[in-house]
Parts: sequence; C-alpha cells; structure tokens
Amino acid sequence: MRRPIRTTSTIACIALLVAGCSGDMSDLRNYVERVKQRPGEKVPPIPEFEPYQSFNYAPEKLRDPFQAQAGFAQPDEPEGESTSDLKPDTDRRREPLEAFSLDGLDMVGTINRGGQQWALIRDPSGTVHQVVEGNYMGQNYGRITNITGSKVTLVEVIPDGQDGWMEREAAISMSDE
Repeated sequence: MRRPIRTTSTIACIALLVAGCSGDMSDLRNYVERVKQRPGEKVPPIPEFEPYQSFNYAPEKLRDPFQAQAGFAQPDEPEGESTSDLKPDTDRRREPLEAFSLDGLDMVGTINRGGQQWALIRDPSGTVHQVVEGNYMGQNYGRITNITGSKVTLVEVIPDGQDGWMEREAAISMSDE
C-alpha cells in the first residue's frame, strides 16, 4: 500500500518540475536583448615599447678590475698571510649549544647560585640549558665573557679572510616572551 503512494508522489513531483521549466521566458529574452543593445566599451590601444638598445662591451678599453689601481695605497703585508696568532681551540670537547647559531638561541632567564650568575638559554628544540662565564655557544667558537640579568655577552673567533682568525663580540639579549 505504501509503495503506490510513494510512486504517485514521485510522479507528481516530476510533473511539477517539468511544468515549471516550460514556463514563459519572455522576460529573460528581453533582458538579453537589452544587454546586446548596450554600446561596447572602447578598448585601450596597445602600449608602444621602446626598441631594445644593445650594448657593446669592449673590455680592452677598460681597466682590469683584478689589478691594483695606480694611486691607491697597497697593503703593507703580503696577501694571504695573517699577522694574528689567534685561532680557535679545535682540540677541546664541543659543548651542546655550539651546534646552534646564535640567532636560534634565546636567553630566557638567569639564576644566581653560590654567588655565581648562570644564564638560561633555550635552543631551537625548546630545551633550556644553564651556562656560566667560560662556557661556549654558537657556531663560531663563542666563549661567554659576561652574564647580566638581561644579556649574555660572548667573544666569537671568526675567519679574518686572510687565512687567519679574529675576535668579534656578540650578545644574546633576554627574549620578550
């Protein structure tokens, strides 16, 4: 008994849908005609490009950039030789914070233990390390020289560009977190 009612209602819904689709479409046709009657917009002209100007490079008329220029002071020491005896201690055991660049380390606090100031340094993995003056951190052999309540100061040993080494001061400040 239920099946004939369901079939009858389905047929009635389909009949209504078909009847709705076959209605008067004169308003749609009128709208399309009005849109077609509108004047077209003017298309802007294609921009004019300036012709490419080629450049003829004549190196024989120019000075060699790798030769010293006359009139400039020459270095007192021969190139490639460093005057500094400074070099990093590569024989010592590396400390955990030397695996990270200074940009990736954050100072998150300090501890005063036994009259000695310790800094709390967070590495990129989130681990917090305790360091004291004399410890090393950073990838440039940075040795901690001073710890205050807001900053850790260190001295890095970096190449000087002449097969030698030089010292550079760096610091990590307390993060705002």
